[in-house]
Amino acid sequence: MSGPLDSNSTASPRTDLDLVRRRAFEIALSKRGQREVGGSNLGPICEWSKTGLTSRVKDPLMWCAFFVGQCYRQVLIERGDAGLLAAWLNVFDGNCDKFAGNMRQLLWVTDGTDLVLPGDIVFYGTAAHLHHVDFFHEAKGAAAFDSIGGNTGPHSNSVAIMHRQKSRVFCFARPWVPSAQ
Repeated sequence: MSGPLDSNSTASPRTDLDLVRRRAFEIALSKRGQREVGGSNLGPICEWSKTGLTSRVKDPLMWCAFFVGQCYRQVLIERGDAGLLAAWLNVFDGNCDKFAGNMRQLLWVTDGTDLVLPGDIVFYGTAAHLHHVDFFHEAKGAAAFDSIGGNTGPHSNSVAIMHRQKSRVFCFARPWVPSAQ
């Protein structure tokens, strides 16, 4: 499949990766409003989120991580980039703690003092336990922002845009782009 991640592309590697991030974010937005069906952590959106992804820690309550992982997986499949897909599958984990830890090892995380862009990944919780992950959507002042993700919403059962406080963020991450920290 031809696209910006082809070896024939004239775009820079950084531009290509920005396109991947933006497309993953677009996919997340396209799923807005889909919700669990038939019970907690059940239904088409949950199954879509988990397809082709694995977790070293079994935690069926955290389809939020699978949702983020699947948005990136879909982009890399669309682009036909087997190398980046393999790398992504190596970093991804359905458990927020493991997922963030893998990104930290690659220096893909920041505390948010750098510019945070739509589509950057946001992890919530503490160093002892991360409990949620989604995509940054847009800033709402210096201390707040909107995000979109799975296993969220008023009843933690849908793909929704939520208003968040920056004080609840553990870290932000931008895959394949090492932070300055």
